[in-house]
Amino acid sequence: MTEETMSIDERYKYLRKMQKCYFQADRKTRSALLTEMEQVTELHRKSLLRLLHSSLRRKKRRRQRGFTYGAKVRDAVKLCAEALDFPAAERLQPVLLQTAQALARHGHLNLTPGMASQLQRISVSTVRRIVGPVTRIPQRIAAPRKPTRARNRKHGVAIRTLENTREHPGRLEADTVSHSGPEAGGQFARTLCLTDVATGWVSTHATLGNSALVMKDAFQGALRRIPFPVVTTYPDL
Repeated sequence: MTEETMSIDERYKYLRKMQKCYFQADRKTRSALLTEMEQVTELHRKSLLRLLHSSLRRKKRRRQRGFTYGAKVRDAVKLCAEALDFPAAERLQPVLLQTAQALARHGHLNLTPGMASQLQRISVSTVRRIVGPVTRIPQRIAAPRKPTRARNRKHGVAIRTLENTREHPGRLEADTVSHSGPEAGGQFARTLCLTDVATGWVSTHATLGNSALVMKDAFQGALRRIPFPVVTTYPDL
């Protein structure tokens, strides 16, 4: 089991809780508390003393850091995101290098060894910052809807994502694609899409409308065409 390193926010939160105990303690207890904080935060004793005597509030940088990755790498990340239809950064980062290599083989990207090395080590947060400003071409502008009782209930439902594992198939993400064009009124065709997180296997089923009975039949049809046992889906069946 690998040890997890504290983030900066977690470290500050921990020190704020310990700060009051530290100043209320006697000399001997303060020394023991400092030893404990050294082990938890992995900071030097003098750094801890400096922080404990401060407000323990993070300050904004006076001067922002420059880009770690050059324009060519950032453009490559954006191109990969567009090729995969803009997945979340957590889904894009593990397949970034693989996607860039595929694009390079088909002549859509000039991938140098240096770029490949950078794409292999780029973090999820950096991918999120690069891809964040990139938006899809809007398909239609949805008219504002008044809050309904059903929509209000959705806010009370806990949101979760599937484990970001690429080791074992069987964890599916479910989504529907509407084929209504610019108008969303009336009955129109939809496609139910089940995607396995580990393998990328996709099983689809076309429907007319999205009633509970229609979607139940679509789920059953799509699941029958998946060649491995299904462990879980999101949203839950």
